[in-house]
Amino acid sequence: MAILASGIVMSHYAHFNLSPVTQITVQQTFRTFAFLAESCVFAYLGMAIFSFSHSFKPAFVIWTLILCLVGRAINIFPISVIVNKFREHQIDFKKQFIMWFSGLRGAIAFSLALHFAIPKREAKSDSEHYIW
Repeated sequence: MAILASGIVMSHYAHFNLSPVTQITVQQTFRTFAFLAESCVFAYLGMAIFSFSHSFKPAFVIWTLILCLVGRAINIFPISVIVNKFREHQIDFKKQFIMWFSGLRGAIAFSLALHFAIPKREAKSDSEHYIW
């Protein structure tokens, strides 16, 4: 946590003490590292799909997408309205829509779910099977 806090605080100081050419070079380098890290996560996701046995249930997938979209809409749009009251540059509806829809990528959530151990047990009903 200390390294993260130090990096956040020092970035405002260090960035402006670099020459303009170095600023651009540093920005492009970090963007490249971020792209490579994201590519590694999505490659891991792609390979993990074939490593585990999956049971495909279309109703479960559809309900999951619907509930994720509704849950994000309940959070993004009201919070954006509240934040816009205190901002000079407003978040317009187009940007709110992009924030709402872009949360469905879920690479980190998927990779965390792969490592979440759930003890095996017998489901009493079909609906309980979907929950566990």
